[in-house]
Amino acid sequence: MSKTLPVTVFAFSLVLTGLLSQVVQAEVKTWSNSDSFWNIDSNWSPVGVPSLPDDVMVSPYGGVNTVLRFDSFTGTQFANSLVVNSDAANTIDFLQTGGNLAISHNEIVGLGSFGSTGKGSYTLNGGTNAAESLILGGGFGSNGSFNQNGGMNRVSGLAIGSGAVATGKYVLNSGSLWADSEYFGTTSSRYTPYGPANGIFIQNGGVHTVNGELSMSAGTYTLVAGSLLTHSEVLGLGGSESGYGDFTQSGGMHTVITDLDVGGSAGIFDHATGHYRLSAGSLVTGSEHIGGGYNSSGSIIQSGGSNTVSGILSIGDGGIFSAESSRGTYSLSAGSLSVGSEDIGFGGSFIQNGGTHSVKQELTIGKLIGSGTYNLNAGSLSTGGEFIASEPCCGLPAGTFNQTGGTHTVSGLVTNHGAYNLSGGAFEAGAIDNSGTITQTGGTMTVNGNVTNAAVGKIEIAHGPAVFSGDVVNNGQFKSTHTTVTFTGNYTENGVYISDPSVNNFTNLIIGASGYLVGGLGDEWHITGSFENHSSQNMLWNTTDADLFFDGSGMKDFYLAGANLGASKLGFSNNFAFGSLHLASGVELTVLDGNVIPDAAMYVDLVSLGGGIDQLSHIHSDFNIYYDPTAAGNEYLLGKTYALDGSGVLAPAVPEPETYAMLLFGLSVLGFAVRRKKQIVPRSGW
Repeated sequence: MSKTLPVTVFAFSLVLTGLLSQVVQAEVKTWSNSDSFWNIDSNWSPVGVPSLPDDVMVSPYGGVNTVLRFDSFTGTQFANSLVVNSDAANTIDFLQTGGNLAISHNEIVGLGSFGSTGKGSYTLNGGTNAAESLILGGGFGSNGSFNQNGGMNRVSGLAIGSGAVATGKYVLNSGSLWADSEYFGTTSSRYTPYGPANGIFIQNGGVHTVNGELSMSAGTYTLVAGSLLTHSEVLGLGGSESGYGDFTQSGGMHTVITDLDVGGSAGIFDHATGHYRLSAGSLVTGSEHIGGGYNSSGSIIQSGGSNTVSGILSIGDGGIFSAESSRGTYSLSAGSLSVGSEDIGFGGSFIQNGGTHSVKQELTIGKLIGSGTYNLNAGSLSTGGEFIASEPCCGLPAGTFNQTGGTHTVSGLVTNHGAYNLSGGAFEAGAIDNSGTITQTGGTMTVNGNVTNAAVGKIEIAHGPAVFSGDVVNNGQFKSTHTTVTFTGNYTENGVYISDPSVNNFTNLIIGASGYLVGGLGDEWHITGSFENHSSQNMLWNTTDADLFFDGSGMKDFYLAGANLGASKLGFSNNFAFGSLHLASGVELTVLDGNVIPDAAMYVDLVSLGGGIDQLSHIHSDFNIYYDPTAAGNEYLLGKTYALDGSGVLAPAVPEPETYAMLLFGLSVLGFAVRRKKQIVPRSGW
């Protein structure tokens, strides 16, 4: 990615006053007619048509507006250099409708200096113009224009606007323009009080090819129709002064073989700014960098058309200090954007309000330095994978993804060390590895593969349903709030699962030794497979008002972690108790000890049997289940004790006399402490 002035093209960038001196000292052919043709000897002073060694100066003649004509009858003509310039009120226009003109060195249209300003125009309707360098608006205050309506223009270097407050303009309506490199505008206002030059290019049709780099230090390009092909482009190139470049595309085809740099590099005290506006037509590039240079800023605003990047789209990847910061923004409201990979770095942001955005490989947000933002409000985003970085240092923000609408699909892994905020729309991922925060306050979330939540990670699902189809391992915090969360794979809890209140659907729920559940009234845990409770966190576990459901049909395993404190209400305190236990009519339950310690038990207020009393024969247990005989809904049990299939029973937990209860409480706490200490021994198979 070139950030310097192409040397071969801008050999013409000798100090323009020196160039004037060179022209004066050389043998010059001066135009001497107000309206006539190049190939007539008498139109020149000294008399005679210019030849290859001659330098040609074309200016107004006779105090009137002047035209020099060049057509097919003129044939093929040569000169060393050509200057088309008027420093008077009268105009000068070079009009070519045919023939072939070859200038071996500089071709300057509009030439000024600090002593005078100059203007000139060249119109190419047919034929061929060839020069080493074509300069439009060269020198102080000059104004040069080139209007092409046909034919071919072939130059090594094209400079549009060169010098303080100079203006150059190229309008391509049809025909073809070929250049090895092009440069729009100069920025010299630090060294003069007059301001920068300005280079303007308007393409309404035709074919424009730049074999090397097209760069703008102070310029604009408007593409309405036709095709533009360049090797590389820099919009906004700072040097001795801040630079800017603006590209507006409302149609046509624009191809950049390697890199499109929107907002190039600048100096320590300067700034480079670039903007690209795409509303229609097609843009195809090898890579795109937006605000990616030293002390630069850039933006692409896409409201239509298509943008295809075969390589990387990089948005704002500068340093973290103000002197070397960069700012980049991509705004997509309509049309399509397709990239190979995408990196939103420090100072970078992507705002999507519509359109279609696809990333074939990985979308990274702040991967190198740890800051960047993606806002998805509408439209669709699809990626192969995503990486959201953590906070880098110094209180700087982490990478952030905010989704308020639209559709977001990740076929592979989402690695989140920053923040993902979902408040609307649909989010679907292949898998998630989270050590940051994932917060859902609206919309829908679907994860088709595995989810790992690190010890420092937080996942909160609130006010929006979520479905996790793979295995989930939570080592941090998982919270569901006023929603429904469904896990169709294995869910392993090594941290905390908080429900507040929600419906939580599991196939297989596995609680590790360090894991625990927290829930209250209205919180439901639904199990269609097995529930393995190996937790030792009885003091943190709190589900005494929550509901436990075994849904569906068939055999299900239920591993207990609670201590057997007998038929006492004391067993409901800090002992993994639930508010209710519901068995669907087709469920057959096998009750096991989750900690491989004899004499486990379960305490539950309400026991709801879909198959009635007869379903007790389908509970295979050597351990007791205690219920509250006074709880509404337990009337059908008549406060009795029932044998289970095994040595266990379903028995009422009755209040104890106060003195006996206090004694039993002390003994039970002691026994529980011994049991908890033993439970640190790993369960077989765990």
